[in-house]
Amino acid sequence: MNPPNSSRGAQLTGYKLPPVVYPGATVTMTIARGARSYVVQQNPWSPRQGSLSVTYRACLHKRGFFPQSFRFTDGRRRGCVPLDVRIDGQRKTSRIVLSFFAGPCRTSF
Repeated sequence: MNPPNSSRGAQLTGYKLPPVVYPGATVTMTIARGARSYVVQQNPWSPRQGSLSVTYRACLHKRGFFPQSFRFTDGRRRGCVPLDVRIDGQRKTSRIVLSFFAGPCRTSF
């Protein structure tokens, strides 16, 4: 599959993939060390250059839906993005790997 059009606007906004957080939960998503040189997270509260780690807190009585995208900073239009996801109250951090038009991704970075 091909990425969305390659207009300048697409390169600035990135790939939208908003997290949904369960009621009362706090979740931190951090770009894994191996990918920090080529991708950032972008949301309305991020600095202009993007963020490597973002924490989302849902309201106590309803799910949180957060505007979020991933933007490649090195000009690529497809790639694998490993994320470390930490849910407050859980001991273990989970690693997930997102593929943005890159086919299957390896799980270790």
